[in-house]
Amino acid sequence: MPLLRFFRPRGWILLAIGALALLLALYLGRRDLLMVAVFCCALPAVACASVYLLKPGFTVKRTLAPALGRVGSPVAVTLDVHGRTPGGGRTMLVEDLPVSFRDVPRFSHPRPVAPRSLLSRYNYTLHPAHRGVFTIGP
Repeated sequence: MPLLRFFRPRGWILLAIGALALLLALYLGRRDLLMVAVFCCALPAVACASVYLLKPGFTVKRTLAPALGRVGSPVAVTLDVHGRTPGGGRTMLVEDLPVSFRDVPRFSHPRPVAPRSLLSRYNYTLHPAHRGVFTIGP
């Protein structure tokens, strides 16, 4: 991962403020400014480490019924999303569909009805408009 993409711009600004506060604390001999400098430098590092170590993960299982769809007949899709932690992080799931499918379903995970559950189930229907072999997912 390149160093410039490690932090967002506000993280780099906070680090620059921390470095400036550190220089001023050393020049002026102010202990309270030194504490501000340490806080400004440590906060982006701790936030970045927590994002990478504690990120909510989930696995997705997709079921199509019928497995082979036909033009004009609907295909029922069921998504089972298993989270690693109950009520973990919230995310927006967007189905990646070929251009020939008109409606792209979007889901908020976890579902508001079961925020502490490890399983969220989403159902939607696809209407194939063209013949061919299309990959739904991953």
